[in-house]
Amino acid sequence: MHDEGVHVSTRDETLGKFQCPVSLRKIDDNLANAVRKRKALVKDDSRFADLPLLVVFFFDPLADFLLFYQHSFEEEVSGILTIKEDDERTKAFVKLSRAEQRRYLKNPALMDADLPPRTKDFLLLQNEAALRKVPQDFERQCLTDTV
Repeated sequence: MHDEGVHVSTRDETLGKFQCPVSLRKIDDNLANAVRKRKALVKDDSRFADLPLLVVFFFDPLADFLLFYQHSFEEEVSGILTIKEDDERTKAFVKLSRAEQRRYLKNPALMDADLPPRTKDFLLLQNEAALRKVPQDFERQCLTDTV
């Protein structure tokens, strides 16, 4: 809040470049690793051959880019599962005026009293090209991708 009233332009060349390069390589590499591990498991115990493969990631929201990931990827992977925190609370906060947001940021206890409660939910990004689909009863328990 001490910076209130300060404005920065991404066109100001004296400040350097404002970039956030998006690399999905880490996601690709981890999915390939999960597929290799699944193939080894099925080779050891064929009872797992018909089960869907859900890969669970714990993302750094400032460094990983699940929302930019395509909906069709390695067909062995049924979906990517991650944790989404405070979905309804965030939506409610964004709808507030700037003045209300500042008031809540200055006094976080007000957020707990007035906004929806803190939550942690599964966020599921289903693979449209998957060989084995995620069961619908599991899917209903998750938030689904909003891209």
